[in-house]
Amino acid sequence: MSYHGSESKKKYKYYACSRRLDYKDCSLGYVRADILEISVINELKRLSEDKPRIRAIINNLKEENRKTLPSLKIDQQRFIRKIGSLTKEKEGLLKLMSQKAAKPYTLNVLNERFEKIELELNDLTHSRWQVEEELKKRLHFGLSSEKVSSYLKNFVETFARLDQQEKKRALLEVIQKIKVNSSNEVHLSVNLPQNFLLPYRARGFGEILLNGALRMRNTRKANFQISYPIKDYYNNNGSSMKL
Repeated sequence: MSYHGSESKKKYKYYACSRRLDYKDCSLGYVRADILEISVINELKRLSEDKPRIRAIINNLKEENRKTLPSLKIDQQRFIRKIGSLTKEKEGLLKLMSQKAAKPYTLNVLNERFEKIELELNDLTHSRWQVEEELKKRLHFGLSSEKVSSYLKNFVETFARLDQQEKKRALLEVIQKIKVNSSNEVHLSVNLPQNFLLPYRARGFGEILLNGALRMRNTRKANFQISYPIKDYYNNNGSSMKL
């Protein structure tokens, strides 16, 4: 949450835990918005220049994929079998309901079961779609240290030239979540496209962001976390964390 501070703090905007403001039960200090933003961009820049670290992140994501794929395939087959079984039962009910000799009471019972099957099929079809989307994401893993490094560098270089609204949109694309814990350590959940569908070498991130944001949002993403102490950034700005 953004917080403008007390009379003596109006020069800066601050972030504060919502529980501190609403329930007074959080002891986490205020975090200056400008310093938090600077720290995020600097850490992404630092990561973009550290290809061994990027390779380690990618290897961890690949290993996570390898462990998850078997259970996803089992779930996919389970949904396929269940959908097939219910579809056959549904077809059988339709045949019984179309018989002229069927009595009203029987038709009511058959129709009630038919409606339950329809609802269950809708739920199962949606669940199967979710599993298959996750399978696609993990089977077509197109990340490399070179691509990730270039993607992050483009982001950092372009960010400074964006206005405030564009910066907000850019951060929403790349940062899934920012969390500051009680020891003033920042945890960034970083999003990366699973496949670089856009020609990242031919076009800068700013052009991609402004003209192709919808396509980026529809691109499946990988997520990983990086952490760092924010107190170093306060020290560099001549300020204390205890504001």
